[in-house]
Amino acid sequence: MGEKQTQQHRQHFNLGESAKQMLEELTAKRYPGKQRRQSQLVVDLITEAFTKEHREHSMNTVTTGMQDPEPNGLEPATTEAISMAHNEAVRMGAIEVYPEHLLLGVIGQGESKAAKLLCMYGMDMQAIRVRATEVFSSHYRDSANAALVLSEESRECIERAISLAVDLRFPSVLPEHLVVSVLRYPPMQPFLIPFLPSVSTLMARLGEGMGPAYANYLHQWEGSTVREWRQRRREELLDELKPGEVRHGIVSNIANFGVFVDLGGAEGLVQINQVAWSPVNHPSEVLHVGQHVEVQVLSVDKEKKKIALSIKRVEVDPWTTVEQRYMPGQVVTGVITRIVPFGAFARIEDGVEGLIPLSELRPGMDPGQNLREGQLVQLRILHIDAERRRLGLSLRQVDEVDLKETLVEGITICSSCKREVQSKWKHCVYCGASLARVCPQCGSPQPEIEGARFCFECGSELELDAG
Repeated sequence: MGEKQTQQHRQHFNLGESAKQMLEELTAKRYPGKQRRQSQLVVDLITEAFTKEHREHSMNTVTTGMQDPEPNGLEPATTEAISMAHNEAVRMGAIEVYPEHLLLGVIGQGESKAAKLLCMYGMDMQAIRVRATEVFSSHYRDSANAALVLSEESRECIERAISLAVDLRFPSVLPEHLVVSVLRYPPMQPFLIPFLPSVSTLMARLGEGMGPAYANYLHQWEGSTVREWRQRRREELLDELKPGEVRHGIVSNIANFGVFVDLGGAEGLVQINQVAWSPVNHPSEVLHVGQHVEVQVLSVDKEKKKIALSIKRVEVDPWTTVEQRYMPGQVVTGVITRIVPFGAFARIEDGVEGLIPLSELRPGMDPGQNLREGQLVQLRILHIDAERRRLGLSLRQVDEVDLKETLVEGITICSSCKREVQSKWKHCVYCGASLARVCPQCGSPQPEIEGARFCFECGSELELDAG
């Protein structure tokens, strides 16, 4: 900065010589190695003073009237939650209103995202009350007292919530800010131990919409206490888990290639082909973050610290019993799942999907024009191959078979599948076997003359139709 510019800045601030000297020294200390801008320092100092004044004013407003607060800087839902925390503390026979009661107040208020997330991740009213009396027994006494005030811990949590809102540039303090401040409050860490498997995900969900700066707070919260606990628990799980066993977990993250499930200190990966027996384009179609799931352990790699999991294998593979529920020739309702150049795929139940080839579409039907994904259609099962997971379906034969049954008289039994068929059909519509009648002695086709009793080739007597 030139001498002329420096002189202009000094005149602009209208400071005495000693003040000018202190300003220059403070600028050099605040911005080492950078171009010294005294105007920027003044802006920063004004901002810090304004923030401090805002915090003090908000704290004075919150703590002076518990029954009918008139907050400046707090959302109405946050104010209501603090008021309800007082009621919860009285109900539990507390000495003062403690941070655990702030959580209960948020849940009791019930309208905020924070309240719903707390219950979703296992921190409902009953769980918090039980845990609070276990860990903080000194906070409670036998008789209730309605004249309670905020404890020093609760005041600090509220002040932290105000600071968080200011730092994240929110115009007011949301219930989410209050919950985050309580969960990050160091004296609350012993209280959180039973909830740690899901608290990390809860904290991430609470911060949705708060911007990138929230990530710094999340990293600071996951300090030594949480990281050490998760590291210890991860090692324990890697030793405990055995392939084939079923565990309970919570979906912690969703990616294109699968989902991560928190098993209570360690995360395992469910590949996309292990999410469900039915084809899944993206895991988010069937799962969401925070969802409780049962998973089967596929493998554990202690060296790489990787756990492979499966959701679908907890359920019975529908193909193992498909032949007990369906048979060739049966008409079923299916849902079109994919349109392909050689036909269309349809699902007749979760995990059981079959192909409708082009030859089995109705005459003149173009699958790309006449069918759409999600469309319900009536289908006839042509064949089932459970071992290869193959299912043949037909749209055309649903109508054709019904038409033939009304036009042709006489019923016989297919020698291959033993099902009833029309006597004049050339092939069985159920199994595809030929229905042409032959001589039982020489195998020659039987004569087409009605009432013929002998084979024209070998002279053997023919079996006459019963009907």
